[in-house]
Amino acid sequence: MTMVKIGASCQAPFKERASIPSLPSLRFTLLSFLLRSNLTADKLLDLGCGDGSLTIEVAKMVRANEVYGVDISDEALMVSAQRGITTKKLDLNYDRLPFPDEYFDLVIAAEVIEHMENTDNLLNEAWRVLSSGGSAILSTPNICSYINRILVALGYLPVYYEVSPRWRVGKPLWNKVQFNASGHLRLYNLRALKDHLEVSGFKVVKVYGAPIYQQSKLVKVVDGFFAHIASLASGVIVLAKKQNSQSF
Repeated sequence: MTMVKIGASCQAPFKERASIPSLPSLRFTLLSFLLRSNLTADKLLDLGCGDGSLTIEVAKMVRANEVYGVDISDEALMVSAQRGITTKKLDLNYDRLPFPDEYFDLVIAAEVIEHMENTDNLLNEAWRVLSSGGSAILSTPNICSYINRILVALGYLPVYYEVSPRWRVGKPLWNKVQFNASGHLRLYNLRALKDHLEVSGFKVVKVYGAPIYQQSKLVKVVDGFFAHIASLASGVIVLAKKQNSQSF
């Protein structure tokens, strides 16, 4: 377990003026939303925080005083801790979060849920540690995006969906070559994500479409156009509020 308490010297980065850094466009959209929403949170938890770069930017935007991140990677947690984040190592698939009930005002999981084997544990634990009326923000690629609907209609696998951890197969480009799989296990569309949040005790407040692809100017324009239609967008972002009960 890696754990670094946030002292006075470490809190300073979270109080800097918020800005939107150069990040992949789905995360850029998430930060853009936060900048416009005036959402504030005294205690922030990032599920799957990675190196903490996004965590820090979110912390600035919501003016957090306590910032925590959990991940399974020792290397990522080391970098996060160096950024001033209180970090804990655990497996979000099965572990109970080491925090008391209703402790956090905001929980985020940015492009994490699609990598989970046990997504129920992630959502149930997020619900448990959120304060009553607290907010959760999740982002994930959309398996029913405009491009995936076209690909499936033409007989190809959707983007970000893989059947082999070693070979890229069933794709229109760069097919039958070795590659590093993205590790996506549970791909959501907007309806499934909303439904899963609702049965897990959340009320969906807002949904956003987000662009992902940046390969060329034309791709960026097309992807940006469909980002205005959340159900067809390449990525989706959902803001949800904790309800007082869960469905089991």
